[in-house]
Amino acid sequence: MAEPSEDNREQGKDMSDDPLLREHQDNWKGFVRLITYSTAFVVLILVGMALFLV
Repeated sequence: MAEPSEDNREQGKDMSDDPLLREHQDNWKGFVRLITYSTAFVVLILVGMALFLV
């Protein structure tokens, strides 16, 4: 992870205290979760189709 900038260190702030960064991280985690579930769903559909054809 990137090192906090000099300005933030001088002000005594940490990057994890940034609400915009926290919101972005939450949005990204939600997106990754959506992609993970979608991929698992497609794999299950493909497995089901393969079993049906056997």
